[in-house]
Amino acid sequence: MEPSGLELIEPNLKNHYFTGLSSFGRLLSTRAINIKAFFDVFEGNKLVKTDNEGTSLVKKLLRSIKNQDTDMNAFKNFILEYTTDQSDDIQYINLIKNQKGFEISIDKMFLNSNKRWYELVKPEIDNFINGL
Repeated sequence: MEPSGLELIEPNLKNHYFTGLSSFGRLLSTRAINIKAFFDVFEGNKLVKTDNEGTSLVKKLLRSIKNQDTDMNAFKNFILEYTTDQSDDIQYINLIKNQKGFEISIDKMFLNSNKRWYELVKPEIDNFINGL
């Protein structure tokens, strides 16, 4: 992210997690800040420990973006690596490029308003986001 992108992050998240980065960016007058944080600890291919605070940060940040409290334009690149309860295989989502998605088949005759469109896709969107 560029230091100016920090201003696009929800104030509560910015003050709790990103204040030091903001100061660091101003101090060095750097053009970009690249963060790679590891919240899970692996021994070989097996997950042995999960950092709950790190997981909490990611969830709060995704919710903030979903609720439009944080502008996605704050980030030039946002790659999330994760595992699921079903598999220890590492999955990747680049939230800016090559995004994951889903498809829904909807009969056009049911699309008579924006509200109806939203009602039809909302469960799938919620499932997708909650599954991250």
